[in-house]
Amino acid sequence: MPTASAQTTQDGLVNVNVGDVTILEDVNIGVAAQLAANICGVKVGPVAVLGRAVDRSGATRTVCETDQGDVTLTQND
Repeated sequence: MPTASAQTTQDGLVNVNVGDVTILEDVNIGVAAQLAANICGVKVGPVAVLGRAVDRSGATRTVCETDQGDVTLTQND
């Protein structure tokens, strides 16, 4: 019997948002991590780990908070 749980497709692509604005859509995790790390002033490696977690789980992850809003990584649809 098929299960009723939602399946998340891992495709290596995520979205980068600042506040409620999508800055990059359906972009490679590495590119997303580089941009988010630059905006937040942090190292790329940990952001790439967050990106992979988002791709696997579908959960939104916040990289940092800015005056313009939270910088988040979300699963592409």
